Amino acid sequence: MKRFLFLFLFLSVQLQGDSSNNDKIQFESDVLPLLENYCYRCHGDGSRKGKVSLDFEVSGQGLVKDVGLWKRVWENVYRHNMPPADKPQFKDSELSIILDWIEEDIFKTDLQKEDPGRVTMRRLNRSEYKNTIRDLFGIHVDTENFFPPDDTGYGFDTIGEVLSLSPILMEKYMEMADNILANTFGPTKTSPHRQMFTNFEMKGGEVIGDFRVLPTTGKILAKVNIPYPGKFNFRVEAGASRAGNELARLNIELDGQFIESVKIDTEYPSYKEYSFVLEFAEPSEVSFAMFFPNDFYDPKNSNRRFRDRNLFIKKLSVSGEGGLDQKFQNNRIKLLHGVNEKDLDEQSLERTLKTTLTKIFRRPLSSSELNRHMNLFQRIKSEDNSSFIALRIVLKAALVSPHFLFREEYQPNSKDSQSIHKLDEFALASRLSYFLWSSTPDDRLLNLAGEKVLCLNLDQEVRRMIKDEKSDGFIQNFTGQWLQIRDLELIDPDRKRFPLFSAELRESMRHETELLFAHILRENHSVFDFIKSDYTFVNQSMAQFYNLNGRYGKHFEKVKFSDAQLTQRGGFLTHASILAITSNATRTSPVKRGRWVLDNILGAPPKDPPPGITELEDFENHNSESLSFREQMAIHSKNSSCSSCHANMDAMGYTMENFDAIGKWRNFENGKRVNSNGQLGSGEKFKGVEDLKTFIVQKKSDAFLKCLAEKLLIYGIGRGVEYYDRKAIIDIVKKTKLNGSGLADLVISVVKSKPFLLRRGG
Repeated sequence: MKRFLFLFLFLSVQLQGDSSNNDKIQFESDVLPLLENYCYRCHGDGSRKGKVSLDFEVSGQGLVKDVGLWKRVWENVYRHNMPPADKPQFKDSELSIILDWIEEDIFKTDLQKEDPGRVTMRRLNRSEYKNTIRDLFGIHVDTENFFPPDDTGYGFDTIGEVLSLSPILMEKYMEMADNILANTFGPTKTSPHRQMFTNFEMKGGEVIGDFRVLPTTGKILAKVNIPYPGKFNFRVEAGASRAGNELARLNIELDGQFIESVKIDTEYPSYKEYSFVLEFAEPSEVSFAMFFPNDFYDPKNSNRRFRDRNLFIKKLSVSGEGGLDQKFQNNRIKLLHGVNEKDLDEQSLERTLKTTLTKIFRRPLSSSELNRHMNLFQRIKSEDNSSFIALRIVLKAALVSPHFLFREEYQPNSKDSQSIHKLDEFALASRLSYFLWSSTPDDRLLNLAGEKVLCLNLDQEVRRMIKDEKSDGFIQNFTGQWLQIRDLELIDPDRKRFPLFSAELRESMRHETELLFAHILRENHSVFDFIKSDYTFVNQSMAQFYNLNGRYGKHFEKVKFSDAQLTQRGGFLTHASILAITSNATRTSPVKRGRWVLDNILGAPPKDPPPGITELEDFENHNSESLSFREQMAIHSKNSSCSSCHANMDAMGYTMENFDAIGKWRNFENGKRVNSNGQLGSGEKFKGVEDLKTFIVQKKSDAFLKCLAEKLLIYGIGRGVEYYDRKAIIDIVKKTKLNGSGLADLVISVVKSKPFLLRRGG
């Protein structure tokens, strides 16, 4: 009866597919037996665990039409959350049948036409903004402290739908634009440069009251900063005591070269200003010396006033006419292509705007856009402003424009939400550069895009970009979020229990993980080195922490583990950074560590605990005197609402129990030998972290590759993975495995995938 109802209902809602196609998955023969074997124990024959019923006899035809329900089913099956870990699992071939059927017959997806999805226009996040300004203007801006934190989605801060633009943030962008232009091109109005040196700020001689005195032949020195080319007036306030037949002389030397000599005709303690005008061709720091050449001493003179001739210097003042530092002058010359501001004609202005705004907007300007910016320049200049002030306002308008703040992607048919088209080559250049550099495209990428050949040169461009030091931005941002090592800044281990932990060690932990990722990426090593490598990167701090023999300095270097060391270290699972962020302040957390492996390595994040479940920390506080932590975990995990998730989480987390809460190896805890054994719900047993690493590499290699491909794709295209991306991810994994599973090859496969190169309209 049940099978008759199933067949009747399913045939009534068949999509326009041809029933004569023998390759098409048939519900009654292919799908129903799988649901009965793996799902009906909890979700059929009247059972409604989690308020989900897949029983057609209960739900009727509405079950097939309930797309929302099947999206939940698809997500749970795809992420291996269903069936529960302690129940029989789908084989890979069976899982594909279920997912293919849901996608084709419920979601109405044409499996022969992959949907690349639609990406929300993305605002530059703080890191991308900072790097973009660095590459456009050659200056560093502190975006972390100036802008509010970026929201995240799917684990990353590159997701378009969460990178909103609030009025407050817009005000910040306006203020930052002014700061950028001032730090690049100098102030709009130059003011005279002034420096003053009192007797305490000069060197040489002796200090007497408000004066620095030379009682004998010698020099008084001052180091003077000359910030820009031009004439500078040096004013010396000086007096002298009189003796002999001549006045005291003041000789001026600049960097050891004689400049001028004057007679000091004002008797101490009075003083007079003596002025010297010097011209400088470039910015510099000079040594300005006031030399006393004609000392005289006659102790027998009857008039005490005339026994000793001394030179007294009260103050040195330096002033220059309004001018610009050389760096500002050079930046202006570069912006104007060598044209003097006063000679900026319409042709020169047009060339400047075309070049500069193309880089700012990451694409060429249309003629109408160029005219609008030219008109803005003329309007500002007509209000009695200089050419450069007018140009600065045009640049400020560009820096707060959506064309700069957002990464837009041209659509040939924006009204058709189902149209699929290739990315414009300039949009592709931006996707590529913000993916691998967290910054704007360089001239080479823009030139290739302009010639419409970037898509044909993706392999060599990806490899070039990976080798470039700007890929450090990708390494830091991606590893920081994929592996969650950004959280190192948030952890605060109990210093009494873990006295070895320090700010230096925290930074070294992070750097080790980033360097391993960078090495595997740039050398195109196998991604499985992340799991089971025989090397890492350490400095003295990490080597001591890991008990490695040998001499190490402050700089990190690659070190290969001995066979004995490999039982304790090798791969991310044994990095102190990972072990520290997955612990509590006072102890390890097998749950956090197991969850981290499921989420970030196997791509099967467990569901959040159901409401009303007691937190383990609360449970522990009432039982810690009589039970060990592992015993408390066992009781907690026996709860029927918890057991299915904890079966795998706990088993994987326990394998890392030989590492304490900051990642230090230990064999004993509180006098008892550490138990690092674990057993999955499917029966696999582990005796420590080495067994877990071997299990992942040998039996879960595809799951890890798929997980990493997903993470890279999400980070790169700025949206979450959907059901229609599954085929593309499978294709990425296949191509990467054929090439040897190198990380650079995986990145190239992601870049050349349909979700990265194409987009849906709307």
